[in-house]
Amino acid sequence: MLPFEVVQEVKDDVEAQVAIDRHELDSLRTCTRGLIRAGWLSTILQYGAEDRELINQAIAEGNISQSRCYENCHQCCSMNTTYDVETFDILLSYKFNPDAVRTAYRFGKLGTDREWCGLLEDGLCSIHRYKPYTCLLTLPSPKGAEKGGCYFRGEGNAQTLVHKITMVVTGRMRRLFKEYLPELPEFVGSNINQAFRWAVHMADEIQR
Repeated sequence: MLPFEVVQEVKDDVEAQVAIDRHELDSLRTCTRGLIRAGWLSTILQYGAEDRELINQAIAEGNISQSRCYENCHQCCSMNTTYDVETFDILLSYKFNPDAVRTAYRFGKLGTDREWCGLLEDGLCSIHRYKPYTCLLTLPSPKGAEKGGCYFRGEGNAQTLVHKITMVVTGRMRRLFKEYLPELPEFVGSNINQAFRWAVHMADEIQR
């Protein structure tokens, strides 16, 4: 449980950032309806892409930490493909990894009947640097998350995962998607392969 003052600080930061974002997004209302929606989606995803680069930089510099899976271990990715991935999260991950996701789609790896993530290649995550936030912030297993470490290999690989910058980023994206793109489907608790397959179709629709 995070301290109340940290949670409140995150909420305040999200509110302040979203207030700034609204000025730019609302300026797109002069476009025709179809272009407004496409413009909002493109702009919000660009916000998310810029924020993700800041997070990756902070991780590389050691300023924030994430869980570290053991080399060649993909137990969690293969044991369960139902995750609490959100719509903004799957679209942002697709934005960074279109070739990998489309390749998996083309070879039939994004079927909901699969018992593992279709983005695994030879036991490794093919989109590791820009995997969804739901993967970035999850300890190596549901049971491991409860214990503070990896359920399969012990607790030595556990890291402190919940950090303010990521909470602000995901809070910002969640708010903007809810306000400007409420018609998009929800994927919380859905098969992650289904969500990635939808992202491919969504990208094709936008390009038409």
